[in-house]
Amino acid sequence: MTGLKKRVYICSPLSGNIKHNMLMAAEYCKFAAEQGCIPYAPHVYFPSFMDDNDPEQRALGLSEGQLWLRMCSELWIFGSVISAGMKGEIEAAMRIDIPIRLFTSDVNPVPVLSAQVDYSPLSRRLGGMFDKFLSDMAETETILKDLGVTNGENRL
Repeated sequence: MTGLKKRVYICSPLSGNIKHNMLMAAEYCKFAAEQGCIPYAPHVYFPSFMDDNDPEQRALGLSEGQLWLRMCSELWIFGSVISAGMKGEIEAAMRIDIPIRLFTSDVNPVPVLSAQVDYSPLSRRLGGMFDKFLSDMAETETILKDLGVTNGENRL
């Protein structure tokens, strides 16, 4: 064995369309594995024996998930939706100084958006779809900034 693989915590929504979100989380895990990492995704594992709609079981799952987070070297956020559970995971990662990376739901790395970047040519070519993407990502960036995630070293 040439060395230990990087363990990454997969941070994506579970609530809402649970079946779809579970499938997406499995895709994010596959992506992480293809990058040579070991994905940790408690929201893929725990629902197999816990009920996310039961408040006690949900609280236990979130608590156990944060223990998993402590074993990881990075937290990877996927998509532009930040659920309440994800917000807790992001805050925990920041408390223990775990680097955070952001990806689109189709697993592309997302640079922090900047007012100095002119997206208008791309926006004109893609129309409303790109504008919606920018709006969603700007909202996500605002949430992350409110949580204290910055564009500094080892951060978003």
